[in-house]
Amino acid sequence: MTMRLEKFTNQCPVAEVSWWKYSSYLLCPQQYNWKHISRKSAPKDSKINAVFGIIMQKLFERWVNEERYENTNNGIDWMRIAAENELYILESKERIPWGERDIFRPAVLADINSCIEPCIQQFIIMGWTKNTMSEVPIEADWGNVRIGCRADFIIQNKDGSVWIVDGKGSKSTSYTVKEQVKWNALCYHLATGKLPDKVGFFYWRKAKLVQVRGWGAEEEKKFCDVTRLNLNKLISGNFEAEPSENSCMWCPWRETCEQRTDMIRDYSSKDNLPSMTSTIGDGDNVESDIVAM
Repeated sequence: MTMRLEKFTNQCPVAEVSWWKYSSYLLCPQQYNWKHISRKSAPKDSKINAVFGIIMQKLFERWVNEERYENTNNGIDWMRIAAENELYILESKERIPWGERDIFRPAVLADINSCIEPCIQQFIIMGWTKNTMSEVPIEADWGNVRIGCRADFIIQNKDGSVWIVDGKGSKSTSYTVKEQVKWNALCYHLATGKLPDKVGFFYWRKAKLVQVRGWGAEEEKKFCDVTRLNLNKLISGNFEAEPSENSCMWCPWRETCEQRTDMIRDYSSKDNLPSMTSTIGDGDNVESDIVAM
């Protein structure tokens, strides 16, 4: 059930911005500049912490798109075997250092196997099978900018409503960047002409929907107003560093960033470090225990 959504005008866009690029700009404009424009060399990162989420998303992408839910035992047995194969693929791409594989492999497989069955059961309860598409590429023109994303899940319900859901592999729900699923919803609207009815996140480790909310014209306008301002700054070449505790934590150039060094010098305690949440989040964290549509 894979499909590609795109809606382009004849106008050549000034910039092409994916969520991956936009999110790095939100974290820190200087990070965006180094990563996507100057392509500054960065230290290698094995990204071990991301392996769980990568594999779970890939498994359920195949489970949905290949209709593996029709397999024996709802595809649970198939998925356990597929998990090992996906891990071998990541190892072949050197996402996991050789010296850590013997320890990491059984731990991550145990983690994945403990989540497979409850997640499959929840997908079936919610009806996320034939009406669901996974890893859907979406691109559309928005004024002088072409924006795009890969939606983890697009659910088309029997009542005609559409949900945009993003899969998450983190252990805590408190670090969710809600702008990601809002960005996906905007891309979907621009490409199809239809507003999705709800947006939210599915946490693999909890096997549940989190932060599910209605999505309408008013919510979209608020998001668009802020996003357009940020995109205008990006296009105009505003790449001034904005060091913070959270953004610098994931930056591969943090040890050589002069602005970060100045920030550490100016702030004597961790509690006084500026926070990223005021820039990219709205601060609420409402969980949902929805188990059926």
